[in-house]
Amino acid sequence: MPKYVLKQKRLSKTKTVVIFRRNYLDIKNFKKEDGRWIFEEKFNHYGVKCHLKIIIHSEDIFSMFKVDTKAMKIKGNHKCFGVFIRLPRQDPPFIEKNRFGCAEFVLSCSGKKLAYDNGKGIVNARTKKPYEYCITYSSSKTPAKVPSTVSWNASHPFQGGSVSPK
Repeated sequence: MPKYVLKQKRLSKTKTVVIFRRNYLDIKNFKKEDGRWIFEEKFNHYGVKCHLKIIIHSEDIFSMFKVDTKAMKIKGNHKCFGVFIRLPRQDPPFIEKNRFGCAEFVLSCSGKKLAYDNGKGIVNARTKKPYEYCITYSSSKTPAKVPSTVSWNASHPFQGGSVSPK
């Protein structure tokens, strides 16, 4: 799983949201200031410059694991955890600030458009290539291009079917 994920995801025909994930966090990354725990970071993600700030308004930093809403989730343990944030659809630049329970986040992004997830992973239109399959010979691998006219048919294996080209 990547360290940062920032994309637009389509939930239904009419609803698209912005998904942000920050993985592989540790309790040691937070600094204690004035009875609060603060994590601050700047990063670039596919041409989008972002600034993330997470503030835990509690003396006990482990209280942040109790936050579990549709808009923000913090999952994992104190050595390795991830933050999941879901926002309404926006194009950069934007600054979003919300508070859920004892956890508050500030996410500001500027730059190009966000990547769009069509359900098959992030697609970059500039580098989109036709599917290539490798045929292995004795010593080398050469890509074989499959024409777009070939379609694949898959049946359930318990019903006597297998995968074969039509």
